[in-house]
Amino acid sequence: MGLVSMQQPRPVPEEPGGEEPSSPLLKLSRREMDVLRLVVKGMTSQEAAGALGLSAHTVHRHRANIMRKLAVRNVAQLVNYVLRFPGMRLWLD
Repeated sequence: MGLVSMQQPRPVPEEPGGEEPSSPLLKLSRREMDVLRLVVKGMTSQEAAGALGLSAHTVHRHRANIMRKLAVRNVAQLVNYVLRFPGMRLWLD
């Protein structure tokens, strides 16, 4: 019997206006999405590292990759970017 995954399904962002999703969010890896969720919830790299069982350096590197892929320069822009998609608010709960 196979193992059952306890991970939440990866959200598919809904484009404002109902178009098909074409967001750079879809380019993020599952681990980057895990880090993104915690960062948007307000966790520091150290706190996210503890929650995910990673080093703070690894989380910091994931954050840098996320920000590069989404073309944002700081955490405020990152949070704003994510919250533009209505479905992402539910994913954060």
